Amino acid sequence: MRIPFFQPRRRDYALEPLTVADSAAVSVLHREDFVRPWT
Repeated sequence: MRIPFFQPRRRDYALEPLTVADSAAVSVLHREDFVRPWT
């Protein structure tokens, strides 16, 4: 849905799809961001 009076900002970054090579980094991020409340 486009809002006619809203001008989107240009992005200064790009998103890339995850690959199998990214698995280790994703697991580290998951461990840091989703800490179990009982630990």
